[in-house]
Amino acid sequence: MNRRINKVIAIFAVVVLASFMIMFVSCNSAQQNTVAEHDVETPTLYDKQVKYVFDEKQDLQMPELPTGCEATALGTLLRMNGVNVTKFDVADAMPKSDGSDFVYSFWGNPYSATDGWACMAPCSVITANKFLKNSNKVAVEYTGADLTELKFPSVVWVTMYLNDPKPSNYESNGYRLFRNPHCVVVTRIELDSVYVIDPLVGEVAYPLERFNNVYKELGCQAVCIETEEK
Repeated sequence: MNRRINKVIAIFAVVVLASFMIMFVSCNSAQQNTVAEHDVETPTLYDKQVKYVFDEKQDLQMPELPTGCEATALGTLLRMNGVNVTKFDVADAMPKSDGSDFVYSFWGNPYSATDGWACMAPCSVITANKFLKNSNKVAVEYTGADLTELKFPSVVWVTMYLNDPKPSNYESNGYRLFRNPHCVVVTRIELDSVYVIDPLVGEVAYPLERFNNVYKELGCQAVCIETEEK
């Protein structure tokens, strides 16, 4: 009888010991896996290109800037390049004229639907560089370049809704003023489409051929922001 009891006790002890060993190995394995997971270096993301997030209040000109597409588009371009600026900051910083100059100044008031008109690429370059003077970036005019040669994103001059261009009688320093000019930010070109942020309609894709034809008729005006070489 005692032998039978001793045998049962021995078997029970073996089972308990085996269970304890299995539990120890399992826990130790889990702990090693946890440590291994924490030892994996988290990849840094500061060099990764960040997709620009469309901001309706800043990237659309209406209702505050009915004739301020240039200021609105330029504000978008500046924010894409890491400059904390609003469309109002840009509109206020633009040189203004009463019509004596529309190349290096904005003709009229971009806050007005009746007393504002437009400006050309040089005015946008002057304005952008006011916000870039303490950075390693600079606004550059690419007027005359083919659309496919531009560095994106770029501000380009077309017409409102890509309507047929309506030229005016005003010309200055090789620039011609149109009655329905418009500025948009071109972000990329893919196949037969041009992807833009349009201050009137937001993010949209336009047919490449039509867009390019209007771009050429308005003088192939374009502005981009580049990193200065030290």
